[in-house]
Amino acid sequence: MAVFRSVVGGYKGGQNGADDVLDTLFNIFDHDVEATANVAVGAAMLLTGVDDDKKKDLLAKVHTWRRDVRPLMCAILIRLATDVTIPSIPSLLAAPGRLPLADSYAEG
Repeated sequence: MAVFRSVVGGYKGGQNGADDVLDTLFNIFDHDVEATANVAVGAAMLLTGVDDDKKKDLLAKVHTWRRDVRPLMCAILIRLATDVTIPSIPSLLAAPGRLPLADSYAEG
């Protein structure tokens, strides 16, 4: 919670940019795109009447960030889910006992 207060306070005070807010939240929420975007929108709404320009800037940045990051995260997850090393037939045949008939194929 202290990190959140620090980054949002820094944004409000001009020490941090909208990218800093998003990067920090993205790390706090363990790379959860939706949680990051929702909390960033909530943080922007806290700026209503205080600094409407910063509110608009953060909301615009969240919109752009979500649009750009979501497909990237999906691609990474798909890559991780399908990054399975499939052994080749020769390597399976060279390893005795890995297949029921591996020894007979390797010898033949």
